[in-house]
Amino acid sequence: MPVNLELHHFAFKIRPNTLEKAIEIFEKMGMLLSYREGDARWALVEFVDKQIEIQLIEVEESSLEIKKKLETHIAFISKKPQEELERIKKWAKLNNIKLELGEWNDQMLWFDAPDIFVNFVVEVMNHSVVGR
Repeated sequence: MPVNLELHHFAFKIRPNTLEKAIEIFEKMGMLLSYREGDARWALVEFVDKQIEIQLIEVEESSLEIKKKLETHIAFISKKPQEELERIKKWAKLNNIKLELGEWNDQMLWFDAPDIFVNFVVEVMNHSVVGR
């Protein structure tokens, strides 16, 4: 039986009144705002050439503790993950955004914006980890 499904997007929770900053974070990572209707407190960002979208939804929930957030992450690959995180760190400092940085190893790094992200972190892996 043929399957006619296509993956459209993933949805992740963010804190209230942080949508614009969350969009900026993902724009710094090469994504573009793809959909936002009026004053809606949710939006879609996408990698246009890869047809991957992430929905960011403001919710009235407290951020999870980091131990639980690490179990759910959005993963990006890069030839230079340290440089990517350095760029995000500089942007965060300029915008007074608190970041927490960590790594699973020197090829698999992650960051959290605990005042923005409710239930996830962003991982940046080296291409070598996935064989590309």
